Amino acid sequence: MAQTIKEAILRDKLIVIMRGIFGENALKLVDALHENGINLFQVTFPQSDPAALEKTSELIEQLTKEFGSAVCMGAGTVLSVQQANCAFQAGAKYIISPNVDERVIHFTKQVDLVSIPGAYTPSEIMTAYNAGADFIKLFPINAMGFSYIKDISAPLSHIPFIATGGVKEDNLCECLDLGMVGAGISSWLADRKLIGEGQFNILGERAARMVKMIQEHNA
Repeated sequence: MAQTIKEAILRDKLIVIMRGIFGENALKLVDALHENGINLFQVTFPQSDPAALEKTSELIEQLTKEFGSAVCMGAGTVLSVQQANCAFQAGAKYIISPNVDERVIHFTKQVDLVSIPGAYTPSEIMTAYNAGADFIKLFPINAMGFSYIKDISAPLSHIPFIATGGVKEDNLCECLDLGMVGAGISSWLADRKLIGEGQFNILGERAARMVKMIQEHNA
């Protein structure tokens, strides 16, 4: 299974980060974005919420049931093996973290899911990759700047990076041109203000433009 998910990530490149979006709004968001070509979605664990495990697993299950194999669900902000297992049991296909925890990476690989830990320094990147990570979430790119991304990716060109943290339409192509194999998109496609206003059409239009950019880049 993991190989199939890896291929989907390499092909589609865009993973939408759903942070603090639950219930009907989550269903409407996934529907609007999927209609415009987005297939990869990440439900994040709200770490400060005592009900984080239940809320996240229930949403992953709900979205998987609603959309089936048409979309590929993952879990984000996974900070422990317990959370990784919870996501796995709910049907998540990939595990994304903001940090490097070898225990989480090892568990993820044991259950045949795709591992995407977050890293910043060369040492963190190599620790994660050597522990078995399939992709490295380079995070946060808005703090790094593109000169840092260029400098760090040059000697580590064998590692598949997913840029996260501030990726939008105006810098997506630059990320890809610097060798990133994909990008995690949060507020640009999961803008909670627009969601609260019911402006799912605007988010769908943004998604369509970004998908077109990916298609042109892949051509």
